[in-house]
Amino acid sequence: MKLYYIGTICSDETFNNITNKSKVKPSISAQVFEDSLLTGMNENKNIEISAHTFLTIASFPNGYKLFIPPRKEMLKSGISTQWYPTINFAFLKQWGYCISTFFSLLYWLIKNIDENDKVIFCCSIFSFIARPVTFLAKIFKTETCVIVTDLPKFHFSLRKPTGMKKIFSNHFLNSQIKYQTKFDKYILLTRYMKDELGVSDKPCLIIEGIANKNLFITNEKYNNLKKEKAIMYAGMLNKKHRIEMLIKGFMLTKNDFELWLFGSGDFEKEIKEYVKSDKRIKFFGRVNRDVVLEYEHRASLLVNIRDSKEEYTKFSFPSKTIEYMACGTPLLTTKLPGIPDEYYKYCYVLENETIDGLNKTLENILSIPYDELLDKGKAAMNYIFNNKIAEIQGNKIIEFLINK
Repeated sequence: MKLYYIGTICSDETFNNITNKSKVKPSISAQVFEDSLLTGMNENKNIEISAHTFLTIASFPNGYKLFIPPRKEMLKSGISTQWYPTINFAFLKQWGYCISTFFSLLYWLIKNIDENDKVIFCCSIFSFIARPVTFLAKIFKTETCVIVTDLPKFHFSLRKPTGMKKIFSNHFLNSQIKYQTKFDKYILLTRYMKDELGVSDKPCLIIEGIANKNLFITNEKYNNLKKEKAIMYAGMLNKKHRIEMLIKGFMLTKNDFELWLFGSGDFEKEIKEYVKSDKRIKFFGRVNRDVVLEYEHRASLLVNIRDSKEEYTKFSFPSKTIEYMACGTPLLTTKLPGIPDEYYKYCYVLENETIDGLNKTLENILSIPYDELLDKGKAAMNYIFNNKIAEIQGNKIIEFLINK
């Protein structure tokens, strides 16, 4: 099978350049997910992948590049990807990506016109990509598949655009909704996404997430470390993600554990104030991913306490859930509708989603014997490595694509 892949993946060097030189930082979770996805699919020798990237760099001047060239670079997965060129100005950028996708895909389809077993595979339903993909796929009678990690309707749930940005954002959102049903096959993270997207009558595969192969190496490096007395959260530090509740619940605990916070977001200023009032709280900011992975192994407990009553949790599987479980450190989470019940055998669950409830839950978990905590973490790690690693998930995806 030949596969034309469209995503946002880039090399670590490129990603670090964008992060360090741009005012608006890119998402690490998308980078990690696509790296795992391509690694898993590339393990299968029955597929030939032609990868292409539209860089998710903020528009100039918030992003450091004014022009994105047609550059080719090698990825950790062993696959090379070709950048789509464009002018990095708002609105012009999207049309540039649309035109670049059209001509690149057209060339690939003509080149492989006699190949019966081929698929166009997209890692998003952005309309500027979906438009040329669905148009050319129809002409060349080629199957399309899209992987949907977030529903379009929730794209602006964290930051509400205003003014002209609101007009463009509404257009962007409406055009995505228009194209969300136009693909042939769908790979989704939760079962609830099918009905919400309106594709319950089309072939769908639910995969939740993919454990990055590099975590094996990380585990070998850090798993013999003595756990430190620390609770850790790494990710978006937004009020919406209950960071304040986590801090207040922790501050009520009567022990010598520390709270480690990694990441960036709209709650950073408040976090710095809390650090002044409780020396046990340590704020690291946004750091290199290798540093985060090391600290995840050193911590005694990892925490992710999203509000289970929020609508978006039905259509979302937190990427950090699999990462946390894969590193062998116990996880405390809320019971989210988008996470299958089988996962909760290997996690601690916050039943009472209040500051007082969190405080009591933390006190209970931290009083558990050290060896028992280790066993809980190792059971979670084994579950992930036996069921959700890149090679296993990649083979599921390839089988799904092959079956007509």
